[in-house]
Amino acid sequence: DVTSTSLDLARAFGVGQIAGWVVDPQQRPVVGAEVVSRFVRAPGGAAVAEEDEEPFAIAVMTDSAGMFYLDELPAGEWALTARASGHGDATEAPIRVTPGIRADPVRIRLDGANSLEGIVVDRGDRPVEGVSVRALRPVVVFSPLGEREIVRLDVGRAATPADGRFRFEGLGDGPVELSFR
Repeated sequence: DVTSTSLDLARAFGVGQIAGWVVDPQQRPVVGAEVVSRFVRAPGGAAVAEEDEEPFAIAVMTDSAGMFYLDELPAGEWALTARASGHGDATEAPIRVTPGIRADPVRIRLDGANSLEGIVVDRGDRPVEGVSVRALRPVVVFSPLGEREIVRLDVGRAATPADGRFRFEGLGDGPVELSFR
């Protein structure tokens, strides 16, 4: 449950805050955008979720000025993803949260809505049903020791129906990797 997970993480690492705003390509505030913060790395660099697991996340909505506030976040690194109707999702590189400190304000710019679709087929070019397809956005982060690392953030999931088709919408700009299982 979210509350107990948040309390456990807060007790273990302390809490801090992230605030910022979501804007469109013309830098106008986006009202009612959803901002999802995903806990990706504990203090000291330990990853907090296995590749197949969904990390702990908290979602908030932007206010009438396009602002969002994430208070009492457990210390560590948080990746932010913003989404709003008519725009593509935007994912920011992870932001370090330090106990008792509000991180520098974050500006998240939403782009137009890009989509990606395809069909999963077998070697005989027949559609395959029941394949789990994940869309992953690679983001460069730096470890506490300054080492460059690539983290792949989950930006979409789908399961193929009988016709083998999948579609992801609202991806925004930038590279996307696909994973099939």
